[in-house]
Amino acid sequence: MSLSAAEVRKPTAHRYISTKVLLAEGDETPFTEHCRSYENKYRTLQAEIQKLKDQVQEMHRDLTKHHSLVNTDTIGDVLHKSLQMDGQIASEYASVEMMRAMFEEVGPFAS
Repeated sequence: MSLSAAEVRKPTAHRYISTKVLLAEGDETPFTEHCRSYENKYRTLQAEIQKLKDQVQEMHRDLTKHHSLVNTDTIGDVLHKSLQMDGQIASEYASVEMMRAMFEEVGPFAS
């Protein structure tokens, strides 16, 4: 499932701060492990998306400012990587939703 088809819950500022505090406290629970893993995956995906964004901006600049043709292999590579990223994001989203359901079932005080 692509993110465009999924309802995405954005974390509130309070939830984001609460997660940071929870991680800073250092207690090792399944939830804190999940949060650390999520943070790492989020940063990695964010960096990959930024690389794609930079590549697209460079191609756009070449096309509009320099009036030069963009290499179709480069466009194909960016498109391929974008589709891979879409799949990764959908997979991570499904995983987070599964974990959300699991943690909600267990309750807030489970370790």
